[in-house]
Amino acid sequence: MLRIMELAKSLGLVGLLCIVLAGCGPSSEPSSAPMLDPSQNPETLKGHGGSEGIDAPVPATHGRPGPASDKIYFKAFHVDRAPLDIQSGAMDLYLFSLKTNAARELAETEDLRIYDAPATSISLILNPAPSRPGEINPFAIPEIRRAIQYLVNREFIVNDIYRGMAVPMTTQVSPLDYDFLTVYDIVRGADIRYDSEYARQIIKREMENAGALLIDDRWTYNERPVRLKFITRVEDERREVGDLVRAELTQAGFQVEPGYRQFAPAVLSVYSSDPASFEWHLYTEGWGRGAPDRYDFATINQMSAPWLGNMPGWKEVGFWQYEHNRLDTLGKRLFTGDFESQTERNEIYREMTRVALDESVRIWLATVVNNFPAQKDLRGITLDLVSGPRSPWTLREAYKVDQDHLTVGHLWVWTERTTWNPIG
Repeated sequence: MLRIMELAKSLGLVGLLCIVLAGCGPSSEPSSAPMLDPSQNPETLKGHGGSEGIDAPVPATHGRPGPASDKIYFKAFHVDRAPLDIQSGAMDLYLFSLKTNAARELAETEDLRIYDAPATSISLILNPAPSRPGEINPFAIPEIRRAIQYLVNREFIVNDIYRGMAVPMTTQVSPLDYDFLTVYDIVRGADIRYDSEYARQIIKREMENAGALLIDDRWTYNERPVRLKFITRVEDERREVGDLVRAELTQAGFQVEPGYRQFAPAVLSVYSSDPASFEWHLYTEGWGRGAPDRYDFATINQMSAPWLGNMPGWKEVGFWQYEHNRLDTLGKRLFTGDFESQTERNEIYREMTRVALDESVRIWLATVVNNFPAQKDLRGITLDLVSGPRSPWTLREAYKVDQDHLTVGHLWVWTERTTWNPIG
């Protein structure tokens, strides 16, 4: 946690969500374009990141017109092999975060630099669709959704799973964000904490009120076990987070069916399905964070208000839709600037935060400090306050003095066989 607080002081309060996607190109030999002259580079600036701490050197410019490198090749490297691949020189920069343990092992590698940035937040999305006849969906009951806030152990996630390279979250706004000060008293007043016994008491009361029976420590409804389909991502520490949450849900009496899936299958199961079909009950989400935003208007809408299409139902025609008129009304006012003063704007933001906490369709867990490795002789990296080297300027300005091309690695890279939509 000390490392996090030092990082927070160097960053300021920051935050806005974005997702960085990479393309790919065919491999080829370096061209005969003239190499960059090291003498053209001015003294380096002090910047954040790296195995040398927050004062790692960052060159200011490459001293030539246009992009610094003539070619950039994007290649896919699995996150578990990425440490070996970057040590072997197979790539110059890896823009998918290393796992925390791997980053620690690489931190003292002489030829590499690790850039740290609070570039990810993680959450649980719960399926609040109404129960089908003869069945029960526990998350259709608001009180049970709120109980999950107390069932997740954020401190364990932060300190044990991420080894201190994260900070707990309870709302859409991170403690590292500017607008956290706007809602600080609301967050503190909510008194959200890890209290599994209290959570189980709420779950027991509400499940019994709904007609369920606890038999041999397992919930049943109409003589059938209550099953929860839990979609868990496996590429990063979210697998361990999912296992932790699954253990708590099992202890609370639910039969949990884990579904360990990578990016595309998980997204297809959750965001491309009708919540009323119950292909999922909860899912470990991960969100990329981009440039700092002084006054949040997009994130709170994206993560709370149904009108923007990121709440269960996804605004897909024919799907069951999570609806909340109050959140939509307030969210549209905030999004369009329909207020007369900062005080009025802040009150809209505060009210949305209160309502979103009360609904608890999305359970926030942590802001994660990502670790991006790069070759130590890679110059011209632009470090964003939130996304670190994933700044769009890095790909334009990064270079090596002895070559005219770079190889940038990522876990997910577009290919001709990728099933992403190239149009919309």
